[in-house]
Amino acid sequence: ASSGSLTAPARAGMVSKEGFNSIVRALVPGDELSPDTKRFLSRTFGALFLAYARNDTPGDEGEAEELALVEELAVGLSMFVGGSKSEKLLFGFSAFDEGGVGGLPRLGLWRFMRALLIGFSVATAGSDSISSAERTRLNKTAAVEITESVFRFLGYEGGASSESDSQVVSYDAFGEWYNSGGYSLAAWLELLDTRKWQSGSPTARAGTSASVSAAKGAAVAAATGHAH
Repeated sequence: ASSGSLTAPARAGMVSKEGFNSIVRALVPGDELSPDTKRFLSRTFGALFLAYARNDTPGDEGEAEELALVEELAVGLSMFVGGSKSEKLLFGFSAFDEGGVGGLPRLGLWRFMRALLIGFSVATAGSDSISSAERTRLNKTAAVEITESVFRFLGYEGGASSESDSQVVSYDAFGEWYNSGGYSLAAWLELLDTRKWQSGSPTARAGTSASVSAAKGAAVAAATGHAH
């Protein structure tokens, strides 16, 4: 497959930069946006892809391609579209529930929380003086703290290395944790609802033009080769 091909992805479940660009065009049509907003969103979404991207194994032509996992990228994109906090959390739980068991194990919840935090880091880039490396470290640490707090709340034993298949967190259980005090550790989840962002910002305006289901559909289409 050629680099960036949508019809023959380099790896199943992953999205190329070309595929990602088609997602953005589908979610945020540029006809009604000003040139300044277009430039801002181009930089923001470009940074979003790079934040999740990793190099794929070199193909026949010997060149590695940057690809992003579809579930991580879809969760990141969901932050920039319309929808409530509950809708976006439910979508994330579904996206990361690889085995369809109705919940996430420790690693799955950690990956979900980290994916959200990466998205927030991109959305708030430039608002502080924290370096990229330090931000990455903080995101990983915060995701671990949230994950362990949730599992302790549910009474599960074992630490981050526990691999018990029975120890999974459902969307409803996560909600119970959050409403029982978890919000003090993850208050930033309230900002999943873009209506709580500054109403005049370009990202807030873009967030009203698409839905969570649209973000999911476009990302999956790009990853499976059905995007146009």
